[in-house]
Amino acid sequence: MTSDMSKFSIPIFDGKMDFTVWKMTIEDVLVQQGIDEALEENQPKEMKDDVWKTMQKKASSTIRLALAPEIKYSVLKEKTKSLKLRLIPRICYL
Repeated sequence: MTSDMSKFSIPIFDGKMDFTVWKMTIEDVLVQQGIDEALEENQPKEMKDDVWKTMQKKASSTIRLALAPEIKYSVLKEKTKSLKLRLIPRICYL
């Protein structure tokens, strides 16, 4: 069972708030949505390709919706969700 994201208040990450707290919030939302496996680098062997692709799209969307435009632009080209989450603090705190 998945939860509707509108039930959660997700702060927009703009580089000014604590990244670790924001990241934990995003991870918690992905867990509630049942798509936290999308943060893994590799597709689980038992998971069908179409399920993996859908999960990846949903996780990407959730992460992008919680980013300020200037940060969102910097991570748009990244393919994997885990890489996006690793790049965000580097972009903000350079």
